[in-house]
Amino acid sequence: MFEYDMMIRVTWMYYCEDKTQSEISSILKMSRQKVQRLLSKAKEQGLVQVKILNSVHNLLSVEGKLRKVFSIHDAVVVPTAEDSEELRRSLARAAANYLSPQLEKISILGLGNGATLSHLPNYVDPSITFKKDFKVVSLLGNLLRNYSSNPTSIGMKFSDRFGVPYYGLWVPYKLDTVEAVDTVVKQKAVSEVLEIIKRVEISVVGIGSTINRNLNSGIVNEAEMKLLKSKGAVGDILGRWFNIEGKFVCEELNRRVIGADVKTPGKTIGVAGGIEKAEAIQGALEGNLIDVLITDESTANTILENKSRSSSK
Repeated sequence: MFEYDMMIRVTWMYYCEDKTQSEISSILKMSRQKVQRLLSKAKEQGLVQVKILNSVHNLLSVEGKLRKVFSIHDAVVVPTAEDSEELRRSLARAAANYLSPQLEKISILGLGNGATLSHLPNYVDPSITFKKDFKVVSLLGNLLRNYSSNPTSIGMKFSDRFGVPYYGLWVPYKLDTVEAVDTVVKQKAVSEVLEIIKRVEISVVGIGSTINRNLNSGIVNEAEMKLLKSKGAVGDILGRWFNIEGKFVCEELNRRVIGADVKTPGKTIGVAGGIEKAEAIQGALEGNLIDVLITDESTANTILENKSRSSSK
C-alpha cells in the first residue's frame, strides 16, 4: 500500500506537473533510481495511458494548487469523510504513508499533539528499519487532562509499537507565568529534552483552532480564549497562537508554553482537516509555519477559495 501510494504521486508529478525525475527525487526524498522504478512499474500495471487512471485525479490537482499558491514543499489531500473520527483516521493514515519512507533516513522524529496525531503510530509502516540512534521526542509538555491526544501518550505509543527510545517533557504544557517557565526550562530533565528537540529532523504537528474543543482539553481556559479571539487568533501549533496572516498573537500566553518553537530546524508536517479548521490551516500556510500540509479535499478547496477572494480584493 505504501509503495502504491508513492507510485501514484510519482506518476502524477512526472506526467501532469512536468517535473523531472531529479526534482521528484528531491521533493520526495528518494533516489532517482527508485523514481525510475516506480514510473516503470506504473506503466507495467497500466496506470499510465493517455491520462492517469486513478480516482484521486482531483485530489492530486488540489495538492498541486496548494503547493503553487502557498509555496509549500508538499501537500497531501484525502477525500473528505462525513464522520469526524473517520476523517481523523484518514488524515493519520495519509500522514503515516507520507512519513514512513522518510523514517529510515532520520535519527530524531518530533511529535506534537492532537486527536488526529493520536492515530498516527497505528498506520506507520511496521517493516521500517530504524537507524540505531533513532529516537522520538514530544515537542511540548503535557495537557492538563489525560487524553489520548496528549503529546506523551502519542510519543509513548510510537515508542511501544516500534521499540525505539522516547523522550518526553514531563512538565505541564503551559505554566501560570513566563517567570515560572524560565525556571523550569533550566532544570536538567527539561533542558536535555529541549536540546534534543533542537536537533529534530522531521516534526509532525496538529493545527488547533479557536473552537470549544480546546477548552475541553485544557489547552486554554474561557478567559484566555476570549482574549485570543479579541486579538484575531485563528489557530495554534504547539500551543503558539497566530492570526489568519500567520503572525503570532498574545505573546505573553505563547511564552508560557514549554516546548519546541513552531518552526523546528527540520521539516514540519502539519496534519489537520475539517472546515472548522480552514482559517487555522490557512494562517499556518500564510505564516510559513509548516512545510508540508496533509488535509482533506473540502477543507483544501475552502482554503483556496478564501485565498482567492482575499487576493482579489
